[in-house]
Amino acid sequence: SKRRGKYVEMRSWHLETPEKKEVPSVLNPVSNTVVADVQELPHAVQTLHWVAPQTYLGNRVSYYGGFLTYQSKSFGIPSE
Repeated sequence: SKRRGKYVEMRSWHLETPEKKEVPSVLNPVSNTVVADVQELPHAVQTLHWVAPQTYLGNRVSYYGGFLTYQSKSFGIPSE
């Protein structure tokens, strides 16, 4: 029988624009979080998405039915 495992690997996650341009981000190994400061991006950039590293892709049957937990924080008001 298969056991459901917990997989927590934050290295190599990155943020991209729809044009596949990577937004600089930093891994905080103490909190195991990835942080990207999007405040200085051009106003035209309205959409971003996180890209999972290769280790999250492919056949992950042992993680079927699991959860991907994330948190998004915003600080300040975007410039107009």
